[in-house]
Amino acid sequence: MGRFRRLLLILLTSTAACLTGYTSVAAVYTYSRSYTVENGLPSNAVYGIVQDRTGFIWFGTTNGLCRFDGHEFHTYQYSRQSRNTISSNSIRRIMIDSRNQIWISLDNGVDIYDPVTDTFILFFNKKIPKRERVYRAAPSRSSRTGTARYG
Repeated sequence: MGRFRRLLLILLTSTAACLTGYTSVAAVYTYSRSYTVENGLPSNAVYGIVQDRTGFIWFGTTNGLCRFDGHEFHTYQYSRQSRNTISSNSIRRIMIDSRNQIWISLDNGVDIYDPVTDTFILFFNKKIPKRERVYRAAPSRSSRTGTARYG
């Protein structure tokens, strides 16, 4: 009978602990916030979001490449007056390679943005018909090579 009492006591104690909340359940809190053109995003049409090693969040939009530091947006847009500019404002995809460079698939080619020098490198740009525009780029392990796939 002593064994039965011990088992019953253990069962009641563990049941009481579960019912009173003494179990270790961690609460998960998620904070999210939406950003639009009213907050500084250059376009509400976003086709890619990545975060670099320094913590910046990059948005590829239909109106340029946008960097967000948690407080302010900085937009990189095409300019005919500057040689060091992104090739197009219409971004299809963005990704980051092992060197923290941002590969940008555009409607007219592929650019690479180097955040250390704050420059854009033309990886591939060809005047091509709309039906053959770039939709994906994949960086390789070396800094200046990769593959581009057309649509």
